[in-house]
Amino acid sequence: MATITFSSAIKPSESLVNKTYESNRLVDLFSPVAEGKKRYALIDVDNTLTAPFDQEIGSAQWRQHIKKKAAAEGYNPDEVEDVLDQLWYYVMPQIHVRLVDQEARAVIEQHQTAYPVLAFTAREFKEHTHTEKQLASLGIHLSNAHFPDEIPELYRNGVIYCGEMTKGEAMWKFFEITQIIPDEVHMADDKMEQIRNVQKACEGKISFIGMRMGNEDARVASFKGAVADLQLEMLPQIITDSQALKMLEIQRPPLKLREFLQRI
Repeated sequence: MATITFSSAIKPSESLVNKTYESNRLVDLFSPVAEGKKRYALIDVDNTLTAPFDQEIGSAQWRQHIKKKAAAEGYNPDEVEDVLDQLWYYVMPQIHVRLVDQEARAVIEQHQTAYPVLAFTAREFKEHTHTEKQLASLGIHLSNAHFPDEIPELYRNGVIYCGEMTKGEAMWKFFEITQIIPDEVHMADDKMEQIRNVQKACEGKISFIGMRMGNEDARVASFKGAVADLQLEMLPQIITDSQALKMLEIQRPPLKLREFLQRI
């Protein structure tokens, strides 16, 4: 592992900023950087930067639905994860996404010339093709000249992929490989537990500001499993939520994952 050193600008831990707050506006993550300070902005992807466009499938809450559905059909815990992976990689290249905050692209473009603005996702590195395609479809381009185009199994074109690592672990691995440690990390995520994890990883070393974005909270709470199941069955045809609800007015047999996986 590469040897890393802290910036001389980093002061003793009592002078470091360490706070969290909530906002539905990505612009609130950004503020002027003090002269001589290095800052990274790390923005979660699912339910923070992007979300499925008028569909339940492909969302973070859909992942939880599939886990529960697979377990209810008798899959053991390891099989549940295999089923989830198969369906996730089947669905993600096919769906369309939208911006969670409609101003996000302009905000990112405004600030990424001043310091690195990176996507910071729990997705696995092997998802880089559909992740980059989804971001590009929204005009989001995060490549940064400060870093290589790709760090195998971790980073590609402005996106840090955490995979099996916690976000705090992935962040420090990225710092170690690039041998650049910022003075400040500003992070946006829809999950407070993810923010707390990175906050703890920065404690005493890097100033940290974490912003939870709850824009998708209502949609997460109102998730409709039957709609998602129908949308999955109909792929590659894209069925919107309203179309699915209309179709569900006619009685349909429930989706059986074992039968469906044999067809795809």
